[in-house]
Amino acid sequence: MRLVNGFLRIVPVLGICAAALLCPLTAKAAILVIDNFSDGGGNLTANANLNEGPALTGTLGGNRDTTITKLLGGGSTTASINSDTPGAINMNDTVGVTGELVVFWLANNADLTIGGATGVNIDFLVTDAAATIKLKLEDIDGGASQEVVLPSPASGFLFFPYSSFGTLSPANLQSIDKVTLTVTGSPSGDYSISLVQTQDAPSSVPEPSTWVLGLVGLAGLGLVAYRRRRA
Repeated sequence: MRLVNGFLRIVPVLGICAAALLCPLTAKAAILVIDNFSDGGGNLTANANLNEGPALTGTLGGNRDTTITKLLGGGSTTASINSDTPGAINMNDTVGVTGELVVFWLANNADLTIGGATGVNIDFLVTDAAATIKLKLEDIDGGASQEVVLPSPASGFLFFPYSSFGTLSPANLQSIDKVTLTVTGSPSGDYSISLVQTQDAPSSVPEPSTWVLGLVGLAGLGLVAYRRRRA
């Protein structure tokens, strides 16, 4: 009986600890979609431009402007925009070629911090060569802008925290007029970007063992409450 009572005293503590662990580890949903490439489309060869606005859905400001440029090499550089599931924008450089993909979206004083967002996430489906990724945020009316450069991931999310944009004030981040994404591949690279969105910093999903610990704790709390009602 003492063992049972001891267990019942410990289990609620474990449950509270598990709950505390679960809260910061649970990934949060997107706050503002900048582009999910759900419609619009086109194919670009080197040194071409495609303006797809201002009537696009799933796109900040309804406007997407895309440019593909061949910087170095004797082969080809191409870009394509599709509305497949999931939609994506793709860049391809043939062997020995360095290309640059520039995409920008025009907004009217967009608040990139809405809902407590702390940065911009870019979801890469494919990256098979080295690249640099630049994200530029501009408050044109406020006369402020800044570009941050990060290396591309092999796949998955690339997070640009607003803390990296040190010259932009909170007021600037709440009044963004233009967002520009630049991907520079070197050389022979394939890149596929499926989503650009504001979000809190990506975090890991809780381990199954953590969920089990939390459930055990909840069960223990229920047993304690039941025993007290009977006492």
